[in-house]
Amino acid sequence: GERLAAAVAKNLSLQVLLLGENRISDRGATAFAVALQTNKALREVELSKNGVTCIGTKAFALCLILNGSLEALSLCGNRLEDWGASELALGLAQNRRLAKLDLAHNSIGNDGLGKLAAALAKNSKLNE
Repeated sequence: GERLAAAVAKNLSLQVLLLGENRISDRGATAFAVALQTNKALREVELSKNGVTCIGTKAFALCLILNGSLEALSLCGNRLEDWGASELALGLAQNRRLAKLDLAHNSIGNDGLGKLAAALAKNSKLNE
């Protein structure tokens, strides 16, 4: 995951990256999130069912603040739970490009949902 993430950071043409069910885990997800901080070509990233927890989600929160090109992000079927959702909400509140976010099947409870709802109130672009 880390070597692919390094290649993604330098790639100027790839627009869609689908890596569902690849056991990327937090380490790989963090590497991808860091790569996305500088990659301006990717529009859609799908990392469903990869064992990502709140640790990997924290890196994606910063990615959402710094990346101005990502339009769709799927982290469904991971293990984000409330803390991961809260971390992601920090980035969502400041992101103005993301239009589609899939967080299904992540065991997010009321606390995490409340933080996501507050972030969505500040983010008018997200519509799916």
